Amino acid sequence: MSRRTTDSWGTTESARAFFAASGAVLVAVLAGCSSGGSLLVNPAPALNSAVAETHAPANAPQRDTTDPTDSSESTSTRQDAPPAFHFESGDVVLGDFVYEDVKGNIFNPCEEISAEEFAAIGFETDGAVLNRRVEEINGCALYPAGSDSDGTVLVTGGSANLAEVSQQGAIAVADVSDIVPGAYTYSPKPEDTDLCFASVDTERGQISMATFARGTTHSFTDLCLGAIQHLENLYQLK
Repeated sequence: MSRRTTDSWGTTESARAFFAASGAVLVAVLAGCSSGGSLLVNPAPALNSAVAETHAPANAPQRDTTDPTDSSESTSTRQDAPPAFHFESGDVVLGDFVYEDVKGNIFNPCEEISAEEFAAIGFETDGAVLNRRVEEINGCALYPAGSDSDGTVLVTGGSANLAEVSQQGAIAVADVSDIVPGAYTYSPKPEDTDLCFASVDTERGQISMATFARGTTHSFTDLCLGAIQHLENLYQLK
């Protein structure tokens, strides 16, 4: 968990603006979605339950995970490597970050994750990127691959961390995944129980998958479980 303080990240006003922007980005990229849009969630009994297995959607193409080398040295190297997202554009290592070090280089999932990688976890995107440069948040809507369903999932890269999420009064729960070290869930505002972000801090800022279901009967716990699953699927790309 990042120990970066609000002062090192920016002013309290800037932090508040970030969380307001999170909601604004979501509303903008999902504009036009029907209130009864399908929810991409595989519910589990409880939010803090250990997730024993995470499966990509049934319609997701299978990725080739064959290691071209089979030496004990390469196996040891992989085991010793720090936890990270592995994208074609490069690895994004999990861990603490200092805002001044990543300013201007916040991870942009909409441009740095390929269409093939999104397809591997069962999604496609129209490529439209909505960003808020002042708050440094980049986001785009994801849609179930091969479906006409409205998008109810958002992928973002941002400049906040768990400490700041908690300081702003968000509903935050830490250590929600056995697959993504340090993952946490939150809603930007306590009253926004129809929106849940599953996030993790990295050396290039916060990476999140958000699930949205306004006007449905799904619980906040179900939303968070869905967001966690999507984050885990993204993390397990090789």
